[in-house]
Amino acid sequence: MKRKVFEGLAIITLLAIVIPFSACSRGIHIPSYLSVDVTQQPVGGYNVNKLSCVYTVSFTYPNGSLVNGEWRLNGVNEADPPDDVILTVVWYNDKGSKYNQEEIRFGVDEGDKNSGTFSTTWQTPSAGQVFDKTFWVRFSWEDGDGKHEFESARAVCNVR
Repeated sequence: MKRKVFEGLAIITLLAIVIPFSACSRGIHIPSYLSVDVTQQPVGGYNVNKLSCVYTVSFTYPNGSLVNGEWRLNGVNEADPPDDVILTVVWYNDKGSKYNQEEIRFGVDEGDKNSGTFSTTWQTPSAGQVFDKTFWVRFSWEDGDGKHEFESARAVCNVR
């Protein structure tokens, strides 16, 4: 009986040591980068009730590769998967108000985005209303090159 208890305790102790190390990070991160380009600027005008902005995003990790199920940095070192990058997309107006904030995760996990063409839209809250301000979109993210932020062209909207 004592032997079985000892064997059981030995297995539990071994699992307590092995399991945490198997889930540990390797400590080597593959830097990832985001490139964002506006392909269709928001357009204002008279009696506008809907604005949109189309943009393309490219998520890259040029020094990382997946080899036989293992991530590698520069083809040699075992590494953690490339870091995720969160792109924040927000509409602003000339009064400083923010609208329609979106956060899009780019990465290598299932369900993450990795590249493509996207659209953001802002429209008046009620039918029959129109915009009477200047609006634009601000894009911001942080990647392997640091923090980034830029804005679309401004769409001037007036009531006639």
